[in-house]
Amino acid sequence: MSAPLGQAQETKRPPNLQKEIATLQLQLRQSNDRSEQGVRLLLKLADLADASAKPYTFIRAATRFVVSNPDHKRQAELMLKLIDAQLITARDGDAISTARQFVSRHPNNTEVAGVHRMLAELFKRDQKFGAAAVELVKAYDSSSGRFGHAADAVMLYRRQGSHRSFAEAARLAARLLREDSNLFSFFLFSSSFFFSCC
Repeated sequence: MSAPLGQAQETKRPPNLQKEIATLQLQLRQSNDRSEQGVRLLLKLADLADASAKPYTFIRAATRFVVSNPDHKRQAELMLKLIDAQLITARDGDAISTARQFVSRHPNNTEVAGVHRMLAELFKRDQKFGAAAVELVKAYDSSSGRFGHAADAVMLYRRQGSHRSFAEAARLAARLLREDSNLFSFFLFSSSFFFSCC
């Protein structure tokens, strides 16, 4: 994913930053977000807020842009930065919603696996291990997926501890072994998996 917006905190702020932001916000009140002028103003405000580490201003501008301009060439970029800003400001629920919209709108984007991994981390932190495993399987299935995603998903399904999650772990393990028999050593190493799931 793109560098978190919070990393811009060391960027030197222009002397008239607040005035420039206020001017852009005033102009936006008089513009249609879908118009050429509205798009230009929203992007200018979002870029300014991003560069000067003002996440709340960025969230407002980027959200308006994402909602009103779904087909713009910078939409995916702004959505990724919006996810970062929402996480920085502890708006995890909003970040999850934006992330789901991102993978739905941009399924072939190279950052899709990273977004699924981020979702998995959020769910794992809340001890929703089954939901985290689902996101890691989606990461594995994406164009930039790796075996490690699926291996971690198996372990998370097991960690969930229900009969259903053990069954999901077994199905995923069987699928991985069908897809690449060389992965068998991984499951031998996790021999307890076979006794508890199979």
